[in-house]
Amino acid sequence: MQSNSILAIRPGNQEREGQRQEKAGGVHRSNCQYCKKLEKEMVNLTDATVYIFVFPILPGSEEKAKAIWCSSDRLKTWEDHMLYGVEPKSANTCDTTALTKISKHAEKLRISVTPTLIFEDGVIKPGTLKLDQLEEHLTASR
Repeated sequence: MQSNSILAIRPGNQEREGQRQEKAGGVHRSNCQYCKKLEKEMVNLTDATVYIFVFPILPGSEEKAKAIWCSSDRLKTWEDHMLYGVEPKSANTCDTTALTKISKHAEKLRISVTPTLIFEDGVIKPGTLKLDQLEEHLTASR
C-alpha cells in the first residue's frame, strides 16, 4: 500500500470484508447520485475488502456524514441510505474528528470529485465504474 493512500486511514470506517488480498477505498458523498450508482455496483463485490470514506464536500453532506458516522452500525446506515434512500437519523453525537481527517487526506490527494476509488496500488479512479471494471482494477492492483 502506498503511503499517500487514503487506505492508510481505514480504521474506524465502514468496510465490507472479503477473502481476497485486494483492497480498495471509496471516497463518497452521501448526497451524490453517482456515488449511489457506484454503491449499487460495489455491494456486489463479494470477495474484496472495500473501505468506505464519507467525504462531506458540499452543503448538506456534512450533517448526513455525521449521522452515518455516529450511528451504532455505520455500514448498515450507509447502505440503507445509499441503496434504499433511508435518511440517516442524527440523534447520536460522537467524535467526528475522523471525518475531518478523511477530508484533509482527500484534499492532500487532490480528490475533488465523488465518487473516487483508490486502489491498494495507489491508482486513483474518479467517477463510477461497473462491476467488471471494479474487478479488473482490483485484480490489477495486486
